[in-house]
Amino acid sequence: MADAGMFRLLVPQSVGGGEIDYPTFVKIVRAFSEADASVAWCVCQNNIFATDASRMPLETAKEIWGAPRGIVTNGPPSQDTIAVPTPGGYRLTGHWDFSSGSSHSTWLAARSPVEGLNGEPRMFLVTKSDVTMIDRWQVNGLRGTASFSFEASDVFVSESHTYLESDSPREKGAIYTIPKIPLFTIGFGTISLALARACLDDATEVARQKRSEWWLLRWLIVRRCINRLAKQRRNSGRQTQQRENPVGLDERERGGRLGSAYRGEDGVDICYQAGC
Repeated sequence: MADAGMFRLLVPQSVGGGEIDYPTFVKIVRAFSEADASVAWCVCQNNIFATDASRMPLETAKEIWGAPRGIVTNGPPSQDTIAVPTPGGYRLTGHWDFSSGSSHSTWLAARSPVEGLNGEPRMFLVTKSDVTMIDRWQVNGLRGTASFSFEASDVFVSESHTYLESDSPREKGAIYTIPKIPLFTIGFGTISLALARACLDDATEVARQKRSEWWLLRWLIVRRCINRLAKQRRNSGRQTQQRENPVGLDERERGGRLGSAYRGEDGVDICYQAGC
């Protein structure tokens, strides 16, 4: 996937990326979701973070994505994380969790407050060899995302490998001028909806193949409930997603909270409870 450029879709062309439009990216995420939600999650997470290539120093972006398999993963910091200013950069110490795509990433993005400064934390870019990876991702769902934790102990990070997420982007396209949070929200909502659609299709196929009279009777009882309730909620989620898409054809930012992930989850639960 990396060799095919699947983790460079939203990287600016100026640093060797695909820089595709966001609606096309959502379609790609949906296609992956119907096959494997963990793969889709990593494609979504790693690509959307890559829009920060337009905010970090240009030479650093070229260093990361100039490599054919350059991939950055990130995760939220613990409370004791701190960066201490030092000549030429910072000394970084802390712990970060939920770094999806850790197994295939080459760089890690570590957000941290700076000692002696108030306000927005800085983002620090370190190679995987600079930190200790910790596998605490023992979960039932999305286990394939390898959303591991990592720790840094007094790691030096040069000034050229840090930036503020509020820094103005060099690129002028909508995908770079819109903050990452709404892009993440729509991307992850798409995964939930596409997975719900796949579950509905699988449930229907299972019902067609069953031969026992007991199972067929059970299916007749729940089929109408599944088709009406699950599709209603899934379609409602898709409509909400489209309405709240901040990167529509007119490329204008729109606000609001996306509920599609929860509606997609309802569709999956209905199929599961039906015994499919």
